[in-house]
Amino acid sequence: MNKTQVKRNGAVDLMSFVFCIVLILADFAAQFKTVSFKHFTFFAEGRVAVDFFLLVAGALTAASAKRHTDGTLVKQTRDFMGRRLLRILPYHLIVFCVAFVWFLYQNRHLAPDYLVDGIIKLLPNLFFIQKTGLKEAELLPLEWWIAGLLWMLLLIYPLVLRFKGYFTKIAAPFLAVLLIGYIAHETGELGNVDAFLYLDTVSKVYLRCFAGLCGGVFAYEMACGLQKLRFTKLDRVLLTGAELLAYGVTLLYMCYDFPARYEPYAFYALFFGVMLTFSHQSVLADVLDNQATTLLGKSVLPLYFGHMLPLLLLDLPFIRHRRYSVKLLFVLAVTVILAGIAELAVRFMMKKIAFRSHSRYNKSENQ
Repeated sequence: MNKTQVKRNGAVDLMSFVFCIVLILADFAAQFKTVSFKHFTFFAEGRVAVDFFLLVAGALTAASAKRHTDGTLVKQTRDFMGRRLLRILPYHLIVFCVAFVWFLYQNRHLAPDYLVDGIIKLLPNLFFIQKTGLKEAELLPLEWWIAGLLWMLLLIYPLVLRFKGYFTKIAAPFLAVLLIGYIAHETGELGNVDAFLYLDTVSKVYLRCFAGLCGGVFAYEMACGLQKLRFTKLDRVLLTGAELLAYGVTLLYMCYDFPARYEPYAFYALFFGVMLTFSHQSVLADVLDNQATTLLGKSVLPLYFGHMLPLLLLDLPFIRHRRYSVKLLFVLAVTVILAGIAELAVRFMMKKIAFRSHSRYNKSENQ
């Protein structure tokens, strides 16, 4: 394994924060009738931001495969998935437990047999298998892409390790283009994640997640190629302009009333943006590598998981009939508070786990 410390990419952290906020606003807007002004909407197509995170996850997967070269294929995959689960699972469990308490409160008047049936139906969501075909209720429906991402990471990481150059340079772009086109052809959009394709047997979630990961793997391969080239100051300015244009066009699409059939084009715009961001050739790249962007990047997970809970509370009497802007401020405020609490809780749990692991290691060394 390469022992060199991995340097964070400030531009990736910043854009991750931006698209996390976009997702929060889009999920809020989805609770109501579309708010629009002339041809502009309040992130009616903000769900496309999910593809940014899929592409970034694919790029980070390829980067991890290049760094970790020791051990068998099974061991490397196990360690990789262990690291990913360790990042996501604490937030998932905290939010799920709080939402479960809210579920019990809302259904406190149900007969015991109905309540037990309702609890059983929530189990797929707990174990990230809610989109496999189990027609059950989802306590946290906004976790759909995280569940799909985890399962597809388990599939794609061994492929990247085993076939290396062939998969990252040939198979990954082919599969990404093929699957995005197939999804668009069958459903007309990348959204509608409850749909099943290929004779109604494969969840659209997994195909979309796999396509995004493949795109991200190829984007990283292209970015590595760009890093090896020498660019003039003017060239870097032009690359920066192209990077900003790719993200700007996508953000414009999210807020404009274009039809959903243009979502694949937004995916490709994000692909070019992610490729240029990971190349670190932007004139802003060095400026953005600072503690502020690192903090923003680290806040993405707690913020995203934190916003799931206030959306469940919008039907409470004290907020139900409030103005749109008041409800938005309520969601944002509660999201920030819950994200802070969740982050403190996760850090506390991680310290406990690290302390126990260290104690066991010292005990085994002394024996």
